[in-house]
Amino acid sequence: MAEEEKKAQEGQEEPKKKGGFLKILIIALIGIIIGAAGGFFAFKMFFKPAPAPVDNKTQTAQKKAPPPIAPKKNEILPMVDLDPFIVNLADKDTRRYLKVKMSIEVSDKKVAEEVKKRMPEIRDIITLLLSSKTYNDLSTIDGKLALKTAIVNRLNSIIISGRVTNVYFTEFVVQ
Repeated sequence: MAEEEKKAQEGQEEPKKKGGFLKILIIALIGIIIGAAGGFFAFKMFFKPAPAPVDNKTQTAQKKAPPPIAPKKNEILPMVDLDPFIVNLADKDTRRYLKVKMSIEVSDKKVAEEVKKRMPEIRDIITLLLSSKTYNDLSTIDGKLALKTAIVNRLNSIIISGRVTNVYFTEFVVQ
């Protein structure tokens, strides 16, 4: 009788050990999966680049400016090529410079002539705008598109005979 009790106790203990190990294994796997999901979520939420700060003056100027004229599908508008701009960026912790070459698309030939006559004023406006930017402002596609919009808006504020419809960057180097 004592042997039967020992066998019964031994028989009951073995499944508990196997079941206990299986439970621990399942709990560990669930913990690893939850930890990996939490790590992925934390990486996506906390390590994405911060959006570029928005200048209130630029934002209000963009809201007030009329939308650019969309060219007709087969219409090629006049272009004015600008000499390259080389400016220091406004980064405080490092010295970086920007070299950019661009072409300005205008609504007609009359505007192209006006742009050529006002080239010193246009270069001054663009130089001041470019030198006010930081590397973080220009390192993303959104930053470059915002820069194009700001250039178009500022040039349209001084052009009298028509409109600047677009700006095309033909070279863009930040070092």
